[in-house]
Amino acid sequence: MSYAQSLLSLAVLLCVDNGGAERPPAQCRQFDFWVGDWDVHVRMPTGPGQDRWQEGQATNKITSRFDGHVIEEHFDGSHLPQPLTGMSVSVYNPKLEKWEQTWVDDQGSYIDLVGEFKDGKMILTHKVKPLGRKVIFRMVFEDIARDSFLWKWERSDDLGKSWLLRLQARYTRSKAKT
Repeated sequence: MSYAQSLLSLAVLLCVDNGGAERPPAQCRQFDFWVGDWDVHVRMPTGPGQDRWQEGQATNKITSRFDGHVIEEHFDGSHLPQPLTGMSVSVYNPKLEKWEQTWVDDQGSYIDLVGEFKDGKMILTHKVKPLGRKVIFRMVFEDIARDSFLWKWERSDDLGKSWLLRLQARYTRSKAKT
């Protein structure tokens, strides 16, 4: 079994292991805006102080699997100035009443995130403690419309009081025929 298949199997088990309760329809549909084929315009910081930005294009294919219990992402940023290709698996955990996402990529990254859809935004966070200091990363899906939205990757060194933008992506639904 491949690593991706293992992640999908684990995601299904997490979603199904809810004490026999049905998943609430509202939570089941919260990531529907993301499902589809996307063209992604990416802006990322560069330079010594990371105060300059470089831009590039990527694509992202998001599918709904297992009767909507799993959202699977395949990101292709192989043509970005700093190439990146990866995938994620997202599930709604009814015990936590939150979304959980696992991201892996060709750089060896493994990121686990938890969050929710609230006030028109999907926000998932990842907390780490490098060198004894707590750092929070978050991804924010906002300005969500039928065929576009803004995605941001941010960092906080002060427990979420302020956020530093580390990556930004404008998603537009792909017009390419598949």
